[in-house]
Amino acid sequence: MHGSAANGVGQWVARQLDLSDRSLLLDVGGGPGTHSIALCQRFPNLKAVVWDLPQTVAIAAQIIKRFQMKDRIAV
Repeated sequence: MHGSAANGVGQWVARQLDLSDRSLLLDVGGGPGTHSIALCQRFPNLKAVVWDLPQTVAIAAQIIKRFQMKDRIAV
């Protein structure tokens, strides 16, 4: 999931949505958080919460940290 989202799908999704008037995104079943990362990168006022299974959330936390988004995306 992370591979396809990181290779353009996440950015494509971010371009399709207008979340400029939103401040919080709940990413249910958010997997590794890649889509939340892309959306938060596009919309500077947006914060997100990635909600998934515990073992998946552990992976998401690592990826979110790697993208330096810990201050805007919680798990």
